[in-house]
Amino acid sequence: MTTPPKSLRLDLDQPDDDSLVFTPAVVISGKTAPKVFVLISTDSNDKVIQSETNGSFSTVLNLDEGVNKITVVIFDPTGDSRSAQKTVYYSKEKIWGKL
Repeated sequence: MTTPPKSLRLDLDQPDDDSLVFTPAVVISGKTAPKVFVLISTDSNDKVIQSETNGSFSTVLNLDEGVNKITVVIFDPTGDSRSAQKTVYYSKEKIWGKL
């Protein structure tokens, strides 16, 4: 009897979707299967890391000013993949409301 393959999963913990940040970099972190490749990309930046033996991953990604659509894609050795997207808005200037 063969064991069915485990479902490949991707849980993207950080950053929050549609978040506004005032720093030029953001932490991308989450959890997936152990030792899989994680591709993190924006319009101007691509980065490949590998998840830890417990499946966690974390890296710092530089942002462009304005809208940053961040796509995270994982691949397992059989070629299966999963993806998740988050949007982060980066502003160099803090926007203050009227007091």
